[in-house]
Amino acid sequence: MDYDLTMNTERVQRLLDDRGWSWYSLATQMGMSKSTVYRVVQGKTLPGRKFIFALQNVFPGERNLFVPVTEAAA
Repeated sequence: MDYDLTMNTERVQRLLDDRGWSWYSLATQMGMSKSTVYRVVQGKTLPGRKFIFALQNVFPGERNLFVPVTEAAA
């Protein structure tokens, strides 16, 4: 299923920096492979439902974790 959303990598990077985490640490916290997370970060794939919910569970209450694909391309 295509959600037409992608991860707001700048926002997530700031959250990682605040916690002293790497993208690998985030993948571990999400219960996902680092390759899956890296593919989303690099824009090679769009996040699916499992990815979206996992990221929201790692950062509960955080806003703007995802943006429409058209905004990310701009």
